[in-house]
Amino acid sequence: MIAGFKKNTFFNSLIWFAASVLIILTILELPIGDMLPRIRAISISVWTTLLLVNLIILFLAVKRWQILSQIFGIEISFARLFIIRQAGSTFSFVTPGPQFGGEPLQAYWLNRGQGIPIDNTIASIGADRFIEVFINFSLLFLGILLVIRGNIEADLSNAVFFVSLSLISLLTLLSLLLYKHRFIISTLFSLYGLVFRKASDKDQEQRIITSISMIFSRIEKEKLRVTFAIVIGVFGWFALIFELYLMMSALNLTPDLYEIALVMIGIRIALLMPIPGGVGTMETSLIWSFGVLGLSMVGAGGVIALNRIRDLIILALGAGCLLYLSRRNLIQRNVS
Repeated sequence: MIAGFKKNTFFNSLIWFAASVLIILTILELPIGDMLPRIRAISISVWTTLLLVNLIILFLAVKRWQILSQIFGIEISFARLFIIRQAGSTFSFVTPGPQFGGEPLQAYWLNRGQGIPIDNTIASIGADRFIEVFINFSLLFLGILLVIRGNIEADLSNAVFFVSLSLISLLTLLSLLLYKHRFIISTLFSLYGLVFRKASDKDQEQRIITSISMIFSRIEKEKLRVTFAIVIGVFGWFALIFELYLMMSALNLTPDLYEIALVMIGIRIALLMPIPGGVGTMETSLIWSFGVLGLSMVGAGGVIALNRIRDLIILALGAGCLLYLSRRNLIQRNVS
């Protein structure tokens, strides 16, 4: 156990070291002296608009989760779900990986804090994350096709392969869970019995199979809500694109749709790398995309700064939510 902890610590330290090196190299590439005046020149109205757009993005993400939760009989207020989501997202942001990590905490808060059955909790979180990831890769694929059509001289072959493979993997996983979950669960329990030389728990095996069957049965009955959740997720992506357009326009850049698509593709793929919050990778992607488009590095630096200012604000909000939930759980423990 200690060896495993040391291994994880070394791995995390290595990731943060790599991120720090990327950040330093990025800063050396940027004309900081020319970048700061542009940021200072951004008007209050633009800052306010950016804030409102980000609030809409957060609202849409929570609303999508709330709609999916209702499919599994989870009735919880929007405000409570917002707090749980932001607290979990904050944990995901600072842990190595492609924006995952806070889901177990979200499950804990829903199960222990709200008394929601663990099966329904896992189903709602899993459905929300699956739809989010599927929308991300689907729109990334469409964005790559758009950039190729725009005759931008950028080698996107690796991106096409990565995104296509990810989409195929997601669809394959969904198909297996939908049509072969009984076989998969039975096989896993049999393997467990062979490896640990123990008789598999048939009752537990049947409970899991029944639970998964019920989850897909509910989804089948609530196709309209699932579709609505997907539409909300797509609108969230459009809001992200609009936010990027506002940032670039605020820095006196005049990007067309193809240029915005390329920059957005770079940012989103960078956030999928196993680096906390895309630290270093996002900055590198912006320098690359701006270089390909022949845009100024001053503009790249400005977009980097605006993105990180937004991240800090959202992290502060999430930290407040995390502190609130921690104190609430502590009070509940003391009372009980």
